Amino acid sequence: MPQYDYGEHHYAQALVEIQKICPQSDEEQQERYLLMAFGNALSASRGWALRGMDAIDYALMVRYGWSPLTLRQLSPREKGLALHETLLALSLDDAAVTVWQENFGRHSYMDNLTLEALWYPNGEWPGM
Repeated sequence: MPQYDYGEHHYAQALVEIQKICPQSDEEQQERYLLMAFGNALSASRGWALRGMDAIDYALMVRYGWSPLTLRQLSPREKGLALHETLLALSLDDAAVTVWQENFGRHSYMDNLTLEALWYPNGEWPGM
């Protein structure tokens, strides 16, 4: 079974890439970062040789039989919702939490990272 030590450097590097994808939206950065981190946790729990969003996409292919084309059409939020029950049982590693707190802790109402932080990063329901 593969064992990965993702470390803070991995998460910081991933965050830089996420910030390039969505430089204007702090909320979208938080959403993508958390889903990537949960993807790492999912991969580690299943013994997969995958990381981040690759693990999320693979889980969706296995669970629902969705094609890569279908997955490209889904937002990170939609992917996370589709795997809600699977992700609910996971805990993020300390490195993921540290990088989150250093970059988003001042903006987030959450003291710890849960699926609630993924769905409601600012403590508000969408559309409120």
